[in-house]
Amino acid sequence: MTAILHVHAQLVPHDEAFIVGNREGLLALRKAIDAALEGGRGEAEAFVSDGEGFSAYVILQEGDLWSSEWIKAVVPYVKDWAAEDRKNVVWPWSRIKNE
Repeated sequence: MTAILHVHAQLVPHDEAFIVGNREGLLALRKAIDAALEGGRGEAEAFVSDGEGFSAYVILQEGDLWSSEWIKAVVPYVKDWAAEDRKNVVWPWSRIKNE
């Protein structure tokens, strides 16, 4: 069966985030999480319910809330007024492209 996975980001601070998938999609995500915990990064191949495929990357980011790595991390909010506007933040895809 096809791995189906929907990842819905937080719209604004304090909002909920949702991950919805069929069994195959959630198992692929779990495998990616296990890979990230063991080796720093994992990848799950899945589809959205409209048939479009994508890669979901899971990246291990060590440190606590006040570590420099987390302070520089881009915030995940997608509403215009809550979206990231700081300069020199670290975007998640930059970690994948720099490997």
